[in-house]
Parts: sequence; structure tokens; C-alpha cells
Amino acid sequence: MRLLTKINHFISGPIKTRIWWSYRKKWKNTKKICPHRFTPRSPQAEREYLEFWKGFKFKPSLENYRYIANMSDVDDKTTVSENLFYPVLERCLNNINYSTIYENKMLYDKFFKKGIFPTTVLRFIPKHFYSADYEMLSIAEAEKIVAGVKGDMIGKTVLYHCQGHGVSCYRNKDGRFIKNDGSILNLQNFCEQQNAAYIFQEVLQQCEFTKQFNPTCLNTFRTITLRLPGDEGRIVVLKTLLKVGSPNNYVDNVESGGVCVGVFPDGRLNAYATSERGEKFFASPGTGIRFEGLYVKDIKRIHELAIHLASQIQELRILSMDIALDEKNEPRCIEINSASQSPSNYFTYGESLFGEHATLVRDYCLKHQYDVDEFNYLRTIS
Repeated sequence: MRLLTKINHFISGPIKTRIWWSYRKKWKNTKKICPHRFTPRSPQAEREYLEFWKGFKFKPSLENYRYIANMSDVDDKTTVSENLFYPVLERCLNNINYSTIYENKMLYDKFFKKGIFPTTVLRFIPKHFYSADYEMLSIAEAEKIVAGVKGDMIGKTVLYHCQGHGVSCYRNKDGRFIKNDGSILNLQNFCEQQNAAYIFQEVLQQCEFTKQFNPTCLNTFRTITLRLPGDEGRIVVLKTLLKVGSPNNYVDNVESGGVCVGVFPDGRLNAYATSERGEKFFASPGTGIRFEGLYVKDIKRIHELAIHLASQIQELRILSMDIALDEKNEPRCIEINSASQSPSNYFTYGESLFGEHATLVRDYCLKHQYDVDEFNYLRTIS
């Protein structure tokens, strides 16, 4: 065991360096696409930014800072670069060994009360189907359950489907479920071919407010919470974004062509949304609905649900939740993210991710950046 611990401590350094370089490469590629977003800011502003984040094992990225500041036209020294957030800050705040537990969609109905997440139709763990109540089913029994579904279904792998990968839509056409690739759902074939744990859920019908931006997908509110270091009983909502899917798409991810628009604490939408490439959209790309002047009336209830869920997860300090408003304007959580949470989109509407808590987070992570025991077991990171 001691040898294994030493090996894991040895490999953690190179892996963190690999993560750092991967995000450095990402921003270099972004710079080729939109070089005007990387114009240097004032020397004083850049000095203050570097001074605020000094002392970490990785130097914060000026490229990342310039991109965010030029997008929002706000200089904020507490801006967090991705190549500092992912390998250091997020790993100080969250114990990576618990991430897969709380991101596993198969377990949500065990951890949380019913009605918070979409209704489960069927579960699949290779090579068997299970009911919503975790009872093993034969193929015939599973087919009978699916036949009773009146609307469409969403299917997804229960882990590691970031950027919309691993998510499929099954449209109900006269009792047959047609996958987005045109194939007909056949549970026998699915059982033989699917190698990863999977879950089928009823499609959640969204409220009229979010539907106006894109009716073909479920548009969600990405809400990020923080359990304050040193004050573990207090959880705050850091930021909220409305994610709007691209026209005719069934997922709302920015990486899949969608946009995100900032939601201020009072529910007011920012005047513009941003894409993955840094483009600004003052109206929804699909419907032309302008963002400026619109309010999310149920923002307080969205935040309350996010804080409630975070309060149940003591091992992780920073969480990003995708929360939708259903047709009755009830907040429903779609998924919980605890690793690889992107900080950049929160800055593009002029507010830093950690805000008034930035100094607290920075000081905590500075103190503990070398204490993180994140590789108790040999593992690789994709």
C-alpha cells in the first residue's frame, strides 16, 4: 500500500501538468479563431490579476484573462483562468474520489427524494435491465414498461457524458421509439450492444419562459454553489447561467453549438449570450427572442433547490447543477457536476465566478494545494 501511495503521489504531478497544458493549448486555438478577444488590457489591471493569484504551482493565464476581460469589458483581478482552476482550485475544493458517486445518474433516486429529477423509465447495467425501483427485469418486462410510455424519452450514459456526448433522444412515433440517428429502439439489440450503464427517462416538458428560446431542447439553468471553506454549514450560490441549445438540437450544451446567458441574482437576464467561440448573441439564435429586459421569476426557487442538493453532499464544496423549470414552473434538477466545471462562461457577462468569496477561496487553496490526496488509487484522466 505504501508503494502504491508513493506511485500515485508521483504520477499526480505529471497529470496535473498535462491538464494545465491542455487548457493552454485550448486558448491558443481559440486565439486563432478570434484574435481580437486577446488584446492586452491595461498593464496595471494585468499586474493586479497576476498579483492576486500568485503563489500557486501554476501561473495564471494572461490569455484567459484577456479573453474574459475583452468579452465583458470588465477588468477583475479575481478572474480565474481555466489552467489554474482545473488542476488546482477545483481539486482543492472537491475530493475527486467522491465525484463519480454524485455524478452517477443511476444513484440520484437513492440519494434524493422523488420529484427532484426527471422520471426514470428504465435502468440498464450491462447486461441487464432494471426498473425505476432497481428491480431486475427480463427483456419482455422491460419492453412492457417502455410500451407504457406515452411521450418521448431521453437516454443517457450515467457517467462521463460531458458536452452532450452519450445523450440520445427517442421520439415516440406510434409506439415505436426512434433514436435521433434514425434507428428504432430494440431492447434486445440494446442489451447486446450497450457496454456502459445507461438510463432512460421521460422527457421533461419545460416552462413557457425557457421554451421561447428553443422549443426543441430542454433549456436549463447552470447553477454553481460553494460550500464556504471554514464555514462548512454555509452554502452560497455563486453564479447562474441559462443554457440555450442551438436550433433544432435536443441538448443545450455550449460545446454542441448552444449559447449561455448570465442570470443576475434578481433573475434579470444579461443583455447578451455567448457561444463557445466567444461570439455575442443579443437574441436567441433559433427564435430571435431578445434577452435584454427579461426576468426569471422563479430564480429564488432555482437557487433554493441548488442549495438543498448541495447541502446533501458534504464531501464536495463546489458543484454545478443543471436545473430546469417544468411545465408547471417547478424546478427540476437534470444533473449534478462536480468535476471539470468550466469557470470561463460565468465571467463573460462581467462578474467573476467567486465574487466576494474570491479571497477566501484563494487563501484556502494556497494553503492546501500540496495537501490534496487525490490519487489514492491508480487512475487515468481522459
